[in-house]
Amino acid sequence: MIAQYNLEGSIFKPAGTGGSVKPVTAVTWVDLLQPDANEIAQLDEWFGLNLPTLDQMREIEVSSRLYEENGVAYMTFVYVSNSLGDCPETTPFTFIVKDNLLVTIR
Repeated sequence: MIAQYNLEGSIFKPAGTGGSVKPVTAVTWVDLLQPDANEIAQLDEWFGLNLPTLDQMREIEVSSRLYEENGVAYMTFVYVSNSLGDCPETTPFTFIVKDNLLVTIR
């Protein structure tokens, strides 16, 4: 799922979610929750990015989790969810910054 947010003053306000998402230049933050290949391709095209898939994020070596490519900064880390439960899980999370655009993939 794709969610878009604009920065209005000091508050992020929703700009669209799911099917209502459009390639607008006013978007400040795009949040991807378990994106499929089509959503990744769509954002790559709209914003000129090279977004990793969830599988690629899982395979990134520790020494390669922070890098810059064509003026775009990428950072991937692994966080633990359900850490107090019976079945803790690790999940990759990626931040991408290009100019005034933030993209998060989780």
